[in-house]
Amino acid sequence: MNRSALVARDRDDVSASVAHIVLADAEGHNAFSLAWAEQFATAVTEAVDDSDTHVVLISSSGRNFSVGGDLRSLSAAERPAETMAGLVDAMHPALALLHCGAKPVVAAVRGACAGGALGIVLAADVVVAEPDASFVPGYPRLGLTPDCGVSAWLPRMVGLRKALSFSLSIDGWSAEQAREAGLVTEVSAAGASLKRALTWAEGMVGQGQSAGPTRQLLRQSLDGDPVGRLDVEREAIVRLAGTDRFRTALEAFGRLPG
Repeated sequence: MNRSALVARDRDDVSASVAHIVLADAEGHNAFSLAWAEQFATAVTEAVDDSDTHVVLISSSGRNFSVGGDLRSLSAAERPAETMAGLVDAMHPALALLHCGAKPVVAAVRGACAGGALGIVLAADVVVAEPDASFVPGYPRLGLTPDCGVSAWLPRMVGLRKALSFSLSIDGWSAEQAREAGLVTEVSAAGASLKRALTWAEGMVGQGQSAGPTRQLLRQSLDGDPVGRLDVEREAIVRLAGTDRFRTALEAFGRLPG
């Protein structure tokens, strides 16, 4: 795997039947810059289109899964709303592929998972979290609404009441709270999330042709059109990214140390 890549395909530790996508920008905490989002979309497309792939596995290098949108690039942009539109337009088609595809998705989560990164977790059918993982909405601090499918899938995964209390708070959930809510499948031992996720992925491969159609049937059984919500989310977040409230939040972010 090319460790200089922002998102990479690791072919060393899994069988040919598992496409292992690694969020590899450890230094940048896998924040969604446009370049990062484009690489993520390419990796997802290649995995979904690969006829040898039966399961998609997503993990991360570094201490965080992903902190969501890259506030540094947004704060440096002359037109934050246009930059936000570019990020959303890169991420949403990739997430739609994960949601609608016939290939099960497994995620191994360590450290922070915030904002739009929740959309990646929600696209997964099985989520294994490290004990130190945290799940944070992120949007309330910036005066934004959810994107990346969060408004569509979070209520479906955890129920409307829990989704509302989570999304309207700035505190977020610990790994165990996320498991209790239904966002996370299991909490692994420390350092073991990837190993457990691989076990899940290999188990699905062992099911032969049934795992993919099963996940499609279950996801399609949900009422409404969650993928169609992506367009609704795009309109809302891009509009709010052009407000003074968001610009003030970006200015405050730029004054933070580090």
